[in-house]
Amino acid sequence: MTQATTWRPAPRAGLVPLYPFGFGTALGKAFGALRGNPKVLLGFAVGVQTVASLAAVAILGLVAWFSFARLDTVEPYTDEFDAIMAGSTAITIIAGIVVSLAITALSVIVQGVVVAEVSRAVVGERATLRELWALVRPVFWRLAGYFALQLLVWVVVAVVIAVPFFAAGATEQWGLLAIAIPALLALVPLGAWIGTKLYLVPAAIVLERTGPFRAIARSWVLTRGRFWPTFGVMILISLIMGVASSIVGAPLQLLAGFLPAILVPFGEGGDPGAGIGVVLAVGLLSAALQLLVSAISTIVSGTGGALMYIDARMRREALDLRLQAYVEQRELGAATLPDPWAYDPSYAEYASQPRYVGAYGAPVPQTHPGQPPYAPPAPYPPYSQQQPQGQQPPYGQQPYPPQRPAPEQPPYPAPPSPAPPSSGQPPQPAQQPPYPPSPPSPPSGS
Repeated sequence: MTQATTWRPAPRAGLVPLYPFGFGTALGKAFGALRGNPKVLLGFAVGVQTVASLAAVAILGLVAWFSFARLDTVEPYTDEFDAIMAGSTAITIIAGIVVSLAITALSVIVQGVVVAEVSRAVVGERATLRELWALVRPVFWRLAGYFALQLLVWVVVAVVIAVPFFAAGATEQWGLLAIAIPALLALVPLGAWIGTKLYLVPAAIVLERTGPFRAIARSWVLTRGRFWPTFGVMILISLIMGVASSIVGAPLQLLAGFLPAILVPFGEGGDPGAGIGVVLAVGLLSAALQLLVSAISTIVSGTGGALMYIDARMRREALDLRLQAYVEQRELGAATLPDPWAYDPSYAEYASQPRYVGAYGAPVPQTHPGQPPYAPPAPYPPYSQQQPQGQQPPYGQQPYPPQRPAPEQPPYPAPPSPAPPSSGQPPQPAQQPPYPPSPPSPPSGS
């Protein structure tokens, strides 16, 4: 008789362990997540930023051509020429700012896709770009609204800071700078603090399907008590990617500066067309490398924010238990699986209770409704009765409990006596072998 057994392979390991992991794991996995699904993440990020950069160059080129083309209709070095030059320059600068903001807004799409990919990778799933976009598309305008809100706040702050500088220059009252400069310096720690408190907003918008203001409140609560680890992940990623961008771009910029002097020394001789072609090639290579580094930086920053969001929810809302239950049900072949990322107040209330033993001697709280609590450990003896460290009590005074006496053993049985003979005659002794005959005596000499 055989018993049928169902064998299932072990589930695919997730990006991070399904328990609170902390700062080091979040920072390391922020750079390691790209290896899990590089075609989707890197390909999508590079594609979006490449299209955005080409569109920006085309738009700026058209704006500059149409604005500066009017200079050919007036005489140079006249007042009208100077007015057209100033207006064309201002239009080009404004267009550049708008285009830069539009490119930055497109990075919101990349951040949303990154958050969706991290949510799948944590539970050991690999999704396609179509599946990730299906998660991001319903909340795209919420992400865009959050970016617009950020932009509005920074524009207001910039205007407030710039007013004293313009007023000081217009009225020559330079005492106003004593107010403007400290306020400008105070923006650095203020921006770092606000940026850390809002670092989890994109993850909250994508995974919880909330609006911008609700996501801001969620990020503010989740970073409470986890400010410094979140700040460390955010600032270290920014510094590492900034250094990487400088290392990649600096050699090519130096090469682009020296090549014209090498190919066309003293401005004479050589082929100017070849020099210009080489300089353009180096410039395009530098732009491509900078674009690649920028895409990787966007992916790593979004991954770091999503991981810190997951860690914070594990600590405050027992998200690790929900993710473990989700993986178990998926491996058992459940037809419908609940969304493990939705906010559940019951889990948040359960996570507010200590899940481990608190102070020594305190009663252990119940681990789960319906289960008996663990028994409290036995207390230590008073300090006065404890032996100093490294010294043993004298023999016979060890504080060990008395040993249970061993049970009495029965006496060993006597050896068996030989069996009596079958007849009444006394036993005959065993016959000894006969002695060998003595050797003959040697013959005499007679």
